[in-house]
Amino acid sequence: MYENGTDTNLTFGRFENFISTGINAKLTQDQFNSLVGLRYNVGALGEINRLLPYLESGSYEKSTLRNIINSHYDAIIKSKPDKEKYKVGWYSRTEKTLEIFFDGNYGDMPIDAVNGKVIIQ
Repeated sequence: MYENGTDTNLTFGRFENFISTGINAKLTQDQFNSLVGLRYNVGALGEINRLLPYLESGSYEKSTLRNIINSHYDAIIKSKPDKEKYKVGWYSRTEKTLEIFFDGNYGDMPIDAVNGKVIIQ
């Protein structure tokens, strides 16, 4: 599938491969899907301080995962204050990621992480 000249299936395949090979943890399908979406949006999960070791610990709490992800966004804003305008959207995206990771609730996500397609409404 192409969106804006980009083959979204290839893009998601690359991110799926990273999650499959870059994280040494047993993940449910929903956890895997949420991390593919997070990887797609953030660019590199390894850039999120403490995320990979936390995931590999295998013991997950929503509030801890939220703090790890949002602290990454806060660090971006601290170093680049012009990015403040994205904070509400980033935090909202974090909540959607957590809903998938912990509850399998895909709600109204604009990305079908299971099939690797962008949903245009």
